[in-house]
Amino acid sequence: ESPLLIYNTKFDIRQWFLVTSVYPLTIWFYKECYLRFSSQPFSLVNLHESIHLTNNAIQRNYSNNRHRDPKLPHENMWHSSKFQDYLNEIGETDKWRTVILPGMKQGIVGAVLASQDDMIDRANSFELYGADFLLGIDYIPILLEINMGPAMYASTKVTGDICRSVHG
Repeated sequence: ESPLLIYNTKFDIRQWFLVTSVYPLTIWFYKECYLRFSSQPFSLVNLHESIHLTNNAIQRNYSNNRHRDPKLPHENMWHSSKFQDYLNEIGETDKWRTVILPGMKQGIVGAVLASQDDMIDRANSFELYGADFLLGIDYIPILLEINMGPAMYASTKVTGDICRSVHG
């Protein structure tokens, strides 16, 4: 009910990670991630998906609200480095390093540990996942979901840049 907002707009964070071994559990947390914004200003009165569901598959069906802050990206995504710049601007410089990043890692590790016994351990293989987080007003990440085989294509400039860095 009280998500952290940027310019009165809801967002979530997509973080990719790899599991390369189930026993012993080995998780690789990708160094970059991205934020996905809603196209509409936040409201608890209006529960429309264009306000509350921030993934690109939903948001591409809606036009950006003409009254939203012009500092928000037209493609509704920020690279994590842009978010860190924003945190610096609002005087919350250390939140990324001390709260958000460790909290996302803790959420991912906890979720994978909870499902470890149901995972198939195959030698010389890996599984890619995408974890989605909401931030509370205290900046603490809340794990929303984990997707197997997340989309890794250039749907926006931000995802294009990150995909190129992943693929080398």
